[in-house]
Amino acid sequence: MKNISTGEVIVGNLCNEDLDIGRKLGRGACGFVYEALHKPSGRKVAIKTINVHDKPRRQQLVNDLRSLVGHNCPFLVQFYGAMYEEGSVKFALELMDMGSLKNILELALKDPLWDPEAGKPLIPEPVMAKITQQILCGLAYLNIIKKQMHRDIKPDNILVNTEGFVKLSDFGISKQLDDTIAMAGTFVGTWLYMSPERMEGEMYSYEGDIWSLGIVLVELISGKFPFKASKSFFDMQDAINNTPSPQVPDNEHFSPELRDFIQRCLYKDTNERESTVQLMAHPWILMHT
Repeated sequence: MKNISTGEVIVGNLCNEDLDIGRKLGRGACGFVYEALHKPSGRKVAIKTINVHDKPRRQQLVNDLRSLVGHNCPFLVQFYGAMYEEGSVKFALELMDMGSLKNILELALKDPLWDPEAGKPLIPEPVMAKITQQILCGLAYLNIIKKQMHRDIKPDNILVNTEGFVKLSDFGISKQLDDTIAMAGTFVGTWLYMSPERMEGEMYSYEGDIWSLGIVLVELISGKFPFKASKSFFDMQDAINNTPSPQVPDNEHFSPELRDFIQRCLYKDTNERESTVQLMAHPWILMHT
């Protein structure tokens, strides 16, 4: 990071002349994302641009680089290189051509055959199970190998490609945890998907990501966020902490295994919430593999 002001490549062998920037793919918390062609390799990549004049974003950048460099997990987006240019840093990341789960949800909701009153899942259970299995693999890698939490699991940060791979992105705000204490106290991420203990400002650990996963699954089932919409943090805090955890409808369209899986993700008591490894061995995952 000491050469950030020189315009030299920070990581990898990336330079602007090698990039043919294409369409805008979206906008994240820290900047825009574009599709681009890396001309020397012929590889299509996603270019994420972050303004580094803002000190909090510079710290975000440091975290991103630490998390991205050197990992070999197929369930996390791959990092190819980065460079500094005109007050911003450009990351070259693996292109996931189907976009995020948020995009998938939006497409599914436009299906003329979807009837939200029919009591059926928006995304079929076998598809949800395959998605969930890959999310759990990514989280297990972060938790067990990297000693990190993701801390911002939401549909926007779960990416999909046409080959059926599901990968976690924006795990740069993940917090490396001490092996012995394994707790964190900082308040980051998207509060709509935060676990009760995080909303209360308590110490938290890996179980916070499991709560967020459960909320994402309920959203895949119903096509909508499970708590009452609110622009106020305190109203959302009250809803998450003082109303029952979301549940799967108890009808013939949903398996008891799915209901049990989501219940195990959404226990408010962190001691009852299951780990990534336990959930990967859950009957709902195994019956669809």
